Amino acid sequence: MEKKNALKETLEKLEKGLKNIFEDRNYKEFLKVMSKFHNYSFQNCLLIYMQNPGATLVKGYKGWQNEFNRNVKKGEKGLKIIRPIIRKNKGLKDEEESVKEYLSYSVTTVFDISQTEGESLPLRPSYEEDIVGKVENYEKFKQCLISVSPVPIKEEPIKNNCSGYYSHKTKDITIKEGLSQKEYLNVLIHEIAHSILHNKDVLKPNEKNRKKKEVEAESIAFVVASHFGFEGEQSSFHYIASYSSSEEIKEFKESLTTISSTSNKLIEDIEKEYNNLN
Repeated sequence: MEKKNALKETLEKLEKGLKNIFEDRNYKEFLKVMSKFHNYSFQNCLLIYMQNPGATLVKGYKGWQNEFNRNVKKGEKGLKIIRPIIRKNKGLKDEEESVKEYLSYSVTTVFDISQTEGESLPLRPSYEEDIVGKVENYEKFKQCLISVSPVPIKEEPIKNNCSGYYSHKTKDITIKEGLSQKEYLNVLIHEIAHSILHNKDVLKPNEKNRKKKEVEAESIAFVVASHFGFEGEQSSFHYIASYSSSEEIKEFKESLTTISSTSNKLIEDIEKEYNNLN
């Protein structure tokens, strides 16, 4: 009963947390956490953000000991996240055809690295950009994005204020000539997200409105770019403030699942390509 209550309380916190991230600044800070924990579900990213917005690396108590030879400091309070568990249906016999296993969830505790002490961790790759929009290893990142893009990419003059677009007709991406390195990469990730999620082969007509498409593409661009250290100023985040009704919050949760899974896949694919270029 205690475990069920803990899960119920955690899920209730998630619902409250969703309502609190609709402000522009809160949403950006949440996405920065998602960029650090891109292989976690958006629900767990939100739980980590609510409990410790500055978290950078989390593990369980024994995980820190066994994997990194570090110990949780005395008196530290852990972060509660949700853990999926495969349970066996003990009431079934082998010859019965009913489901023998089912997915369940429970609350588990993890600790951020700042709550531990012990051996130093191996240095992570560092991706930094300078103050004038130049990105370290820009050409490598550009090549990686071209490699992971599902459609061709071209650079051309664009007369209006648009920095780039994905064409449903020609199934390619056009990026405006003359962009800074930082802006180029952000725009390209944005348009790659559109080409993956919003092309006519996977999306039914009127299935998603413009607001939803832009929130998804901008959020993915922010998460991926933040992970590599060159995030830009996303202009479509003002849409988030307009989510208010329970139906819109439900819709937003669906988008967060899409944002989380797509960002994770892009980050993993880019890192793989990046490492292959070394």
